[in-house]
Amino acid sequence: MVETGRTRDVVAIVDDDPFIRTALRRLVLSIGYEVLLFDSAESLLSYGAVEDLFCVLADLQMPRVTGIELIQALSQRHPSLPLIAMTAYPNEAIRQRALDSGASTYLTKPFDATILETCLSRFSSRPGS
Repeated sequence: MVETGRTRDVVAIVDDDPFIRTALRRLVLSIGYEVLLFDSAESLLSYGAVEDLFCVLADLQMPRVTGIELIQALSQRHPSLPLIAMTAYPNEAIRQRALDSGASTYLTKPFDATILETCLSRFSSRPGS
């Protein structure tokens, strides 16, 4: 499942919960980014233009391929792609594992719009972005 909005840099949202995907889509669009929605890690991994993405927001708790596994794969294939790990079940061990796997940032759901906007702005100012 892929859904798109229209503005500028493309942020991919990967979450198996359709309500979370919809809420995050609205939030990211309101900040001014284009959005692609993916209902699984597999659907993003099979997407043909990952290299064109600005950033990936990935839930850590997903069936089959987890967010950690997704982050590992993406960080190996696309080392400059900013990866945001997000979870509603935070703990220090999972946070550290996500960061060690290649996540640029770790967010606990629910998070404030200004926190996400700050993260995305920080990625915009990175060299090569």
